Amino acid sequence: MKTPIKPLLLKIHRWIGLTLAVLLTLQGLTGASLVFRDEIERVIHPSLVVEPQAARAPVQALLDAVEARHPGVPVNRAEFPAWDDGAILFKLTAKDGTRWLTAVDPYRAAIVRDGTLAAWPGEWLFLLHDSLLAGPVGETIVGIEGLGLLFLALTGPVVWWPGRKRLKQGFRVVTGRGADLQWRSLHRAVGAAIAVVLVVSATTGVLMVWKPEFRDALRLVTTVADKPSPKVAERPGTPMVPLDGLIAKARADYGANELRQLRFSDGGR
Repeated sequence: MKTPIKPLLLKIHRWIGLTLAVLLTLQGLTGASLVFRDEIERVIHPSLVVEPQAARAPVQALLDAVEARHPGVPVNRAEFPAWDDGAILFKLTAKDGTRWLTAVDPYRAAIVRDGTLAAWPGEWLFLLHDSLLAGPVGETIVGIEGLGLLFLALTGPVVWWPGRKRLKQGFRVVTGRGADLQWRSLHRAVGAAIAVVLVVSATTGVLMVWKPEFRDALRLVTTVADKPSPKVAERPGTPMVPLDGLIAKARADYGANELRQLRFSDGGR
């Protein structure tokens, strides 16, 4: 027997789903492509596949090559591939907001690919998924979309619930009785099956958009450790320690873990 709340939830569920349909489709397609982003980029950008040598060039030499190509443009991060034959990708953002990506051969310290966002479809798709290419405004829209998806994932099983005795029928896709019924029954069955995954995806997506607000809310009920933001005093006339020295120090302190990413501040340092 249907409870009075079900028809109302179903109506709201449908309208939110229709309103967010385009955005949810966009997020789903871009998210699926990002899962295989590294593999795809190695195919569409053959220059990212390099010939391994006996020894790698110092990481500082790689950074120096990037800074020589883009003088005065701050380096944001360096991403190290999982493959021995992969180039290291440096990401830079100019003062006017232009994004540059520069791939460097880790064995020869030679730049193998360089270009703005338009030349890197994988990065373009990531930013489309992350913020709809609209910066903070886009992130807010994605956050609202995540709240909508969370509502759909939570109310969907309530509307779908067929009862214990008819549980199997809730996962049955009706065929041979028209396309409309077939698609609706497929939607109900698949939605119910992946509801938990959608709840996790929507919740984590929303928390990523509003991390500071979520952290402040947690402070009301528990102790929260802030993200480390180390600062050091400038020493005029004293050269900075090369990156490789910092990496060696980190490995000595935390173990010889695989290096996957470096993040920079203050003009690439």
